[in-house]
Amino acid sequence: MKIRKLNGFGSLGVEIYDINLQNCLDEELIEVGLISADQLLVYINKDNCSVTPERLNYIANIFGNPFGGVDQSAYKMTSERRKSKNITKKDLQTLKELRKIRSGLEQYDGMIRVTGKRDEEGDFLGMFAEGVLDWHCDRQGTGNFVPMIVLMSVEGTENTSTEFLQTADAYETLSSEWKDQLENLVGVHKYVPNKIAPGLNASQDNILRMNMCPIDYSEVPVVCYSPLRRKGIRLSYATLHHFKGYSEADSNEIMEYLKNWFMRPEFMYEQKWADGELIMMDQTITVHRRMTEDCSKRVMVRQTCNYDKILHKGTQGLQNLGYAEPGIVLDSKVITIEEYIEKFRYAY
Repeated sequence: MKIRKLNGFGSLGVEIYDINLQNCLDEELIEVGLISADQLLVYINKDNCSVTPERLNYIANIFGNPFGGVDQSAYKMTSERRKSKNITKKDLQTLKELRKIRSGLEQYDGMIRVTGKRDEEGDFLGMFAEGVLDWHCDRQGTGNFVPMIVLMSVEGTENTSTEFLQTADAYETLSSEWKDQLENLVGVHKYVPNKIAPGLNASQDNILRMNMCPIDYSEVPVVCYSPLRRKGIRLSYATLHHFKGYSEADSNEIMEYLKNWFMRPEFMYEQKWADGELIMMDQTITVHRRMTEDCSKRVMVRQTCNYDKILHKGTQGLQNLGYAEPGIVLDSKVITIEEYIEKFRYAY
């Protein structure tokens, strides 16, 4: 399989340019998955990857279980609350929003539409509808994150871009003293409305909280491994409240040092989109952001992925740190789904 180095993104990141994802063999898809797990970022141009949502979901299933882990979705929440006859107006509004952003994609696990387009009722047809998105990664305030997301441009993406930052290279250049300090550092996370995505409406921000940090004061180790054991950090400052055992002031000082050390131009790659392109992006030790404010014409599809089938091991969230299962950690213990339902609170 032919690859070439992407400009930026440190020593990692490649373009695969001799494959047609529309009709290639499963064996070739497995190789694509292994390259993405190794390189953390893979770009495939529109001539080689203009695929349907059905085909994209098929590819994700070749790699592994597209969703996996603890179900922290609105669907799970509301089904449990219906059983106890405790459903709220916020539940129903969030469900309505989710149904619209997944309309036509419902049968594809882990897939949503990303767009600022609206329907005839004025409701958004996709997630992350408006405004910039700060640096973030999947489920960053939980131990339940997926290891990879595919982002595919569909229409109206010209003159928009997404930036990606990997932390593996910068981690290797840290002093031994800082590596020792980070080894046992645990982030304690709390969701702050509109901090990651200023401008989202209330129901979309509630959905974002479900994904990013559904339980306040959940704990996530700072140092993490990618599924193929590249070592870096969870640079999840947008939901970080403090580091366990440190004051907020000391935590802010540590985070400022980490941001200055890791967020350097040589480790960043900017994808200037054209319709029909595709990016496979790591979510373990890589973050991404969108600086485009106007997304009213832009339509993208977002697919979550695991590597458990092709790597023959659990690759979601805490599993990359040696846990048997992914999950949400409070007070050093993985909580049950019942505790999750009980403790979750909406952002608004």
